[in-house]
Amino acid sequence: MTGFLTPAYSPQVILPSLASPSTRLRTTFTLYIVGAWLLIGALTVGAFLLSARSLTLVFATRFARTEAMLEKNRVLSRIDREVALALKLADDPVVKQWAVREEDPRLRELAMAQLESFRRAFTDHLYFFAPLASLHYFIRDSTGPRLQVTTLKPDLPSDQWYFQTLKTVDRFALNVDYDRLIESTKVWINAVMKDDQGKPIGICGTGMDISSFLVQVLQHADPNDVTILVDHDGTLTAHPNFSYVIRNAEATSAAKETAQKVTIYDLLNGPAERARLSSVLTALAGGGQDVQSLPLTVEGRPYLAAAAWMPSIDWYNIVLVDTSRVLRVSDFSPLAITILLSLLVLLAAVALLLGRLVIRPLSALAGASREIASGRYGVQLPVSRADEIGQLTRAFNAMSATVKDTTEGLELRVQERTRDLTQANRALEESQRLILESLEYARRVQASILPGSEALAAAIPEHAVLYLPRDVVSGDFYVARSFGDHVVAGVIDCMGHGVPGAFMTMRVHAVLSHVLDAVCSDDPARILEELDHALRDRLLHDDPDQELDSGLDIALCAWHRGSGQVRFAGAGLSLWIQDGSRVTELKGDTRRVGYRKPGAGTPWTRQAAQTGAAPGLYLVTDGLLDQAGGPRGFGFGRERLADLLGSLAGMPMAAQMDRLRSALAAWQGSHAQRDDITALGFRLSGGAT
Repeated sequence: MTGFLTPAYSPQVILPSLASPSTRLRTTFTLYIVGAWLLIGALTVGAFLLSARSLTLVFATRFARTEAMLEKNRVLSRIDREVALALKLADDPVVKQWAVREEDPRLRELAMAQLESFRRAFTDHLYFFAPLASLHYFIRDSTGPRLQVTTLKPDLPSDQWYFQTLKTVDRFALNVDYDRLIESTKVWINAVMKDDQGKPIGICGTGMDISSFLVQVLQHADPNDVTILVDHDGTLTAHPNFSYVIRNAEATSAAKETAQKVTIYDLLNGPAERARLSSVLTALAGGGQDVQSLPLTVEGRPYLAAAAWMPSIDWYNIVLVDTSRVLRVSDFSPLAITILLSLLVLLAAVALLLGRLVIRPLSALAGASREIASGRYGVQLPVSRADEIGQLTRAFNAMSATVKDTTEGLELRVQERTRDLTQANRALEESQRLILESLEYARRVQASILPGSEALAAAIPEHAVLYLPRDVVSGDFYVARSFGDHVVAGVIDCMGHGVPGAFMTMRVHAVLSHVLDAVCSDDPARILEELDHALRDRLLHDDPDQELDSGLDIALCAWHRGSGQVRFAGAGLSLWIQDGSRVTELKGDTRRVGYRKPGAGTPWTRQAAQTGAAPGLYLVTDGLLDQAGGPRGFGFGRERLADLLGSLAGMPMAAQMDRLRSALAAWQGSHAQRDDITALGFRLSGGAT
């Protein structure tokens, strides 16, 4: 029979090319590995450097904006207390009476006692008081026990602050100035004192030591950041270079009448930058944004600047960040080196494994083939593996035992086995493909019931959604629909998850849509009642033996655009109200929808949300609160959610949801997702009751 090996065949004729295949294969593979590593490494380094520059600019912008808001709050916390005390002093009835009846000795004694009480309360233990009737200027600070008195004169430049304040200021003003009586430069808070008819009768207030004020305001943990405070005209009121502030303070004093005040615009590079900064400060004062950023060159150095307006004192704080020091390219060196080393280790591991798993067994097979070619058919190789190499070795051993009788049979068996494996693999791949296609189609069908971005934006302009199914399809869904003068929004957590939960969501969505369209859309409590009745009837119809007990949790609210009224009703879920930094949980009823449990006849509670202006509202399912994470695998929890929402107050809703997503991912870590997670957050355009 042709095709069989017999001893008559010459080994040199049958296997002339088996001299040293492993050496040639190893050399070729090594060259390919080195070339691939060099090419991929060069492309990786280039892409990494480009990404690092973009990342540095994005990070610097966010860092500068965050620092501007932090510095704003720090400055206001320093000044607001003093302003409140100064306004309280300006409204003190005893001091106001003495301002118009200064000659009364009894009022003088009482007023001095009140002034001394306020002096002890002020941070620098200093007060001043100047009634308009006499123009007497009383001042006392902590450097001496004696009360100092002088008379203000309209013709003195050093006293012009008093008369200008009475003309232009309604309640209070801040300025940095030099006081000739106590010979000190301070940050002064000038509060206008008025009588019962609202007419000015004097000025009183306090002053803060300029040195300590500047140190506390400008002190930074990062020496590369610079904080500057300016007034509405751009005049420097706080700057790391104290000489600018002292110069501005003395500009109106008797000794420096002709001195020119230094503004932030004097430190910039060219009129274009001055115009951009002026436009930014004007926009901030208009209330459009809390903080804005722009590139500036200040005193010859390039910075990324972030500015914020402090309306209560009519000042701006400007934070300058040196972008070259925020993130250097060298800071990414460990990551780049790690990537390259990881790639090198991966390629080396591939080369090593290929040598051990492929090249070495092939060399053994080549040697055994040469043995058979020389006529020694009893060669047997050890079989220690079950993969393709092991199968080849086992087949080779069988062939060497019965070369003449089984060569063709062996080929046929190998072909049959290969065909069977191919058919089995194809069947398995086809089954897997059909399952995945079915799940993907189910996911698309389920996604069709969710409101799209345009529908959400039409119903609630400022909103954000976190939708994380545990599996391909979900047992959660959310709704947001507009009905003329009101909007209905809610999240629903149906029993189960995956495919059973997805079927439940389709049924619940259909019933809920019918209730909203045909029965009621402005009363959440009634909507829940109608939904409960409809689901009970439907489930009882589908399961007459009542073996199926399924239902859902839901949080539903209706917002009336005209009145700003928000009504809420919940079954197992809550409404979270973000009112500034204060977060309130408005809990729903414990009774669920659709279940045959005790309390089924209890009506749901209709609740009204009490909030301030432009509140943020959050509706979340239990999957978020119950998600395991942290070092002990505890749930995320209500307290952590409330603290997180309070810290995000003031941020855009989309940014808040991104921060919530990041915080949840950080908490979850390596823990598996337990349940479907859904969160719907939105901010109302006005106050709600």
